[in-house]
Amino acid sequence: MAQTYANVDRYVLSGTAKGQSTTNLSLNAYNVPPGSVVVTAGGQTLKENVDYVVDYNLGQVQIINQAIINSGTPVNVSFENNASFGLQQRSFMGCEWTIWRSRRRRNR
Repeated sequence: MAQTYANVDRYVLSGTAKGQSTTNLSLNAYNVPPGSVVVTAGGQTLKENVDYVVDYNLGQVQIINQAIINSGTPVNVSFENNASFGLQQRSFMGCEWTIWRSRRRRNR
């Protein structure tokens, strides 16, 4: 489901995925904004660099807390993806020519 917020021009994407027990989770997104990843397990919000680490460039989350891995508790990850938004630099150049014609005509 995608919801649009016109006042900030961003989209929030949410979804679910099921997979095998692994410590690496792919977000299927690149260049995730730093600080936008929220990871929960069993209703508890996990702490970044304590329970998990995020590679924001590759869009991957790695669970590093062995207790969470051993418990088998489902891990939920939510994040903001603004891959379709970015700064674009554009240059415009124009030219205006004005040609003045004389009102006098030559007699032949």
